[in-house]
Amino acid sequence: MTKKIKMTVLLIFVLFVGFVSGLYFYDYIYGWRIDTITEKYFFEDEDYLQIIKPSSCKSSSQLNEYQGCENLYDLMEGGWEDADKNCENQWVEYYFDNDVFVEFVTIENYGYPGLFAQKDKIKDMEMITSDGTKFPIWLEESTNSQWYDVYHSTKYLRFNVLSSYDTLGIETCHLQEITVYGRNQY
Repeated sequence: MTKKIKMTVLLIFVLFVGFVSGLYFYDYIYGWRIDTITEKYFFEDEDYLQIIKPSSCKSSSQLNEYQGCENLYDLMEGGWEDADKNCENQWVEYYFDNDVFVEFVTIENYGYPGLFAQKDKIKDMEMITSDGTKFPIWLEESTNSQWYDVYHSTKYLRFNVLSSYDTLGIETCHLQEITVYGRNQY
């Protein structure tokens, strides 16, 4: 081999070894610092955003044993229906074991078009927290999930139905899901 080829091979070898050892030592020296800083300053006292399921619930009425308020947080297709009250003076309450910080809630009417057409839809609601803070909620007449910001600590949530779309000839009010997103507070 010529001297030029030997030098080229040696240079490539040295660069390769330097690159690999640089990656190793960078991770060894700086990697633990990044992990430590991330854990200390970002996750030490903070829970991740999550779905917060109530420990129990109550409702003003329900159509039958299969359409109770428990269906509102089971992430399934069933839902809550009132006992043919046409949404008048209806409410649902969620209770939590501990105080929770609620970031937002999502509310859904029935997603299945047949059930959506057969039920009266809620138009206006108010959400009340354990300290009495009220949040107005206006629902679209839609099968889409609807998002409402809260940013509030509470031990329970009460959803009061204020009005409906008064679907002609239908007396049963309904919701498919009320999902709460936030963090536990200890």
